[in-house]
Amino acid sequence: MSSTFGSVPILTVVAIQLFLIRNVLSLNVTNAYLHHKCNNTQGIYKRGSAFEKNLNIALRTVIFNGDFRTGFRYGDVGEDPNTVFVMYQCRGDSYWSNCRTCVTTALSGLRKRCPRNKGAIICGGEENWDEEGVRNGAVYERLSVYNLLIVFGMDFQNVFRVL
Repeated sequence: MSSTFGSVPILTVVAIQLFLIRNVLSLNVTNAYLHHKCNNTQGIYKRGSAFEKNLNIALRTVIFNGDFRTGFRYGDVGEDPNTVFVMYQCRGDSYWSNCRTCVTTALSGLRKRCPRNKGAIICGGEENWDEEGVRNGAVYERLSVYNLLIVFGMDFQNVFRVL
């Protein structure tokens, strides 16, 4: 029995594989964001303020310079009243480059949705929860199913009081 594979140009095979790889790699990074919350009780920071400088340092060290190996990172910069806490957690199957892409995309969206807020949270994943369920602790109990959770500006202990 003869094979017709030899008559298929190698370029076609490579093009199909590249198309499939691109689609598979994008699966974890295209999830819609489920919920974001701007913490209005902490106020708005001013451009050039100590808080903004600390936030930029925290984002650089915790998020942009992170290795994303574990899918989780937490850090704080500064002293009261300008302390900034930054945390991200990616789902267990979304680490390394998938986690990095999710984090940077979500952070950009969060900064647009909550411009200059001192505290903000964004969660992303594949499940749809109503706001009532999020407020009642479903977020905390089911954190591991999130593709992404980013928090900045507030201590992690106070995150779920805001929701």
